[in-house]
Order: sequence, then C-alpha cells, then structure tokens
Amino acid sequence: MWCCGKNTDGELGFGNEQSCNIPKNVQQLRGFPVKDFAASGCHTVLVSSRGDVHVAGSTLHGKMGLEGIQKKNLNKFHVITQMEGHKV
Repeated sequence: MWCCGKNTDGELGFGNEQSCNIPKNVQQLRGFPVKDFAASGCHTVLVSSRGDVHVAGSTLHGKMGLEGIQKKNLNKFHVITQMEGHKV
C-alpha cells in the first residue's frame, strides 16, 4: 500500500509522524492483502481479504476501538482483535 499526506497523528502507518509529500510504500503492509480501506485526516482503517481490521492514527476519545491503548497516536497499523471472527 502506498500513502502520502500530513501524517500528524501517524495515520499513514509509517512508524513516525513525519509528513510525506510523495507516495511512499508502507513497509509493514508488504504482502498484506488490502480489500478495503477508509481514511480521514486523523486515522486509517484497513480490511484484509480475510476480514482482519487494522488501524493507525489518532486514538483520542476511543476513535479506533482499541481498549487499553494509552498512546495518543498509533503510527503503525494495529489489528482490532475484538473484530476477529466477525464478518467485516
């Protein structure tokens, strides 16, 4: 998957919060079969062909559905384990 943008909240999943003006490959997702995605100014949600849901970006106010996450931003994609076994 290739991304570019402001990346203030780590929503591009590069492992940092540095902006990127030209498309850059998200190394963490090499070999990850992206079926669908949703992106905003604060976060990105990916769905794999198996139905796994992965998120990156701002976690404020429970935006990502990740319980127990204390970090303000996730700059790498994390799986939402609560969605495992559910059709997405």
